[in-house]
Amino acid sequence: MPQQVRWRKQGTVPYVASQLSTFQLARGMVYRSLALRLQAQIVTSAGGTIGTALTNAGVSAGGIWDIAQTIEIIANGSDSLKRFSGLELRELNKFWFSTPLRPDGWVPFPSSGTTIASIDSTLMLPFWMLKAIRPIDTALDSRLLSSLQINVTWGNVFNVVSSAYTPVANNTASFASNPVMTVYSNESFDPTKTQAFSQFRVFKQIDTSDFSGGAVTQVPYQLPVGQMYRGFYIHAQAATPSSGANTGLTVDQTGAAIGGVTRGPLNAIRVKSGTTVFADWDATVWQGSYGLQDAILRTEDTAGVQIEQGGLMGASSNYLPDAHYFVDLCTDGFLSEAIDTIGMAEIHLEFDTNIAIPQLNILPMQIIPVRSAQAQGNAVASGATSAAGASGSAS
Repeated sequence: MPQQVRWRKQGTVPYVASQLSTFQLARGMVYRSLALRLQAQIVTSAGGTIGTALTNAGVSAGGIWDIAQTIEIIANGSDSLKRFSGLELRELNKFWFSTPLRPDGWVPFPSSGTTIASIDSTLMLPFWMLKAIRPIDTALDSRLLSSLQINVTWGNVFNVVSSAYTPVANNTASFASNPVMTVYSNESFDPTKTQAFSQFRVFKQIDTSDFSGGAVTQVPYQLPVGQMYRGFYIHAQAATPSSGANTGLTVDQTGAAIGGVTRGPLNAIRVKSGTTVFADWDATVWQGSYGLQDAILRTEDTAGVQIEQGGLMGASSNYLPDAHYFVDLCTDGFLSEAIDTIGMAEIHLEFDTNIAIPQLNILPMQIIPVRSAQAQGNAVASGATSAAGASGSAS
């Protein structure tokens, strides 16, 4: 019997404002991906006709997806496989599927005479690694898991639109009813074959320690060893306003003006291990390469701000395409091009910046490969030798 494929509607993640909600996923098959459909309706807290148009400065960088402050997939109760914000999942969808995204309901903005803003947006959350020759090799086998769940840390309506937006006098915005996130799955099974699967993980790590003082060069960020690295997604974020009109909104970090042009806040991104330099490109070149490979069209508005065409990427002036960077190390789809860190003493990213960055979100795209006991033993011995050599050199 050939491999069987199933598409299922699994259920909804309960919405509780500013709280964590959990939905248990079914187990028993091999997960390829999830589809997350987010639906919401924004009205005034008192109902009635909207008398003031919502401006793009009053929308969070991630639009409706900023209602999902954190999305996390957890296996066996504690093993985090994926973790990112709704905004970051939206950006990853552009990278994974090589396309801009369709509008999610913000264009045009609610205007005078409008009573409800209806938003309906779907993003994919793949378990297998896209842009690979054999994605199935990194699918998630749920058959031996004791549990598999999706956790969503919800925000509230003011993580999406400004609290200063008063569509009706003295009445702020609110949800007409609780937002709904519906979970769909694409799974498969092959009754004639047993396969060991590698794992594909995207797990957000945050660094704020070395970037808040201004422009800096050669700032390292240490990464764990033992995994393979397919690439990295890096998101530069401004400080979330704690007071004023945009309290709670996500704001991307713009860069300093260089030669009259304002781009992103990073000047260079490098991948290094000891004296080995795996990658060393200017940050704008990484972005240009991503744009060319993935056919993301960009233009500039009258203020010189980069805007992506064909999707919702102009919907919020708090969203800046140049605050998002992708470093893809497997451009031909073969996983052999990924950096295998087994046996390495260390590996790190290195950044040059042109302005202070309050929060740098670093999302390594990791592969946990299936390894033989002999390979693991050799790697441990190699790592011990490297560590001893380093210690001897230091002494």
